[in-house]
Amino acid sequence: MTDEIQLPQRPFFSCEEAAFAVVDGDAIRQSLPTGPITPAVTLRVGPGNIFEHRPRRVMEHQGPLVAVECDNDATVYMDFEEGTARTRTPEGDFLYMGGIDEGNDGKGFIRAG
Repeated sequence: MTDEIQLPQRPFFSCEEAAFAVVDGDAIRQSLPTGPITPAVTLRVGPGNIFEHRPRRVMEHQGPLVAVECDNDATVYMDFEEGTARTRTPEGDFLYMGGIDEGNDGKGFIRAG
């Protein structure tokens, strides 16, 4: 991994058609009166990226672990402490071949187990 990505203390998750973003909840309150909010993490939807399908909703968030339900019956699991990601589809479980910090680099997946 090139740069370690950590979740903010109070993360706010945004599931959009083209990306999954994490914003610092404390920064939202500070930025509202002054201007735009810059996400701490933005993971774009694209071939070979962590998000290959549109993210729909955060299913679970416990500490550094985040599970996101996506289109096409896919679920993305990210561990921000370990910097790893995997996806579960009807075809099985797959590990992302890069770190979360490389989530937009199209590194692709390998079958787990």
